[in-house]
Amino acid sequence: MGFFDDLSSKAKKASDNYEKRQKIAEWNYRAKEYIQSGNEDYENAYVDLQIACGEVEGKIRDFVQYKQKVLSEINSELKKVDAEHQDLQLSLQIAFPSWEASGVTVQSWEKLTEFDRIIDTWVAPSVSDFFTDATSDYYEAKANMNRAKTYRDIMRTKKQELKDARYAVKEIPGFMNDEKSKIEALMSKFRKALSMVKSSSDTEQIDSLKKISELIAESLTTQFLDNNYHVTSQYKTIHDRMGDLNGSLAQLDWLKGY
Repeated sequence: MGFFDDLSSKAKKASDNYEKRQKIAEWNYRAKEYIQSGNEDYENAYVDLQIACGEVEGKIRDFVQYKQKVLSEINSELKKVDAEHQDLQLSLQIAFPSWEASGVTVQSWEKLTEFDRIIDTWVAPSVSDFFTDATSDYYEAKANMNRAKTYRDIMRTKKQELKDARYAVKEIPGFMNDEKSKIEALMSKFRKALSMVKSSSDTEQIDSLKKISELIAESLTTQFLDNNYHVTSQYKTIHDRMGDLNGSLAQLDWLKGY
């Protein structure tokens, strides 16, 4: 009886070992799948964001240069008024930004051209922190699979961050086009006001010139994008103020139609 009990015990042990090896193989396979899935999701989203940044980078540069050109026109025109009316000195009352100051906005396209540097702040976890090649230990293999699943879930979160950033990047050109329309409308009013300034008594026109000039100058020294490629709340405030100023100036009798 003891002989057969021993055989039965050995058979059961062999069966248990076989099942454990099967489980170890299954868990290792699933762990590698989790790792591969997490990496692929992240890498695809990374490339998509990189492409989007490349497409928008030049447009931001053009946008900043456009505003610098507008501000250059404003400065030049105000100096002409100053030359004719020495008592006004309008150009001296506007804080025109230097190239270094306007570089706060210039950095926005640098965020796109220096893509890898920005993305480095979104460090993905190391695979080795989650996954070891457990080939024999039953409990370690199971834990290993669970850690790999956690890694995949973290990478999916990172993937979503990249997708959100890509969406934000895709929104930038439309935002800039809208602002360019606001600036064109403001400059139309600026030129009309400029033509009507004859003396220091033209206070409404002078005030309009200053408000338009100061707001466009401020837009060049306000940070445009944050590290997640969203337009900053500070810049959105400037953007909204341009619309508000257009609306309030349009109510003036001498600016109706501009």
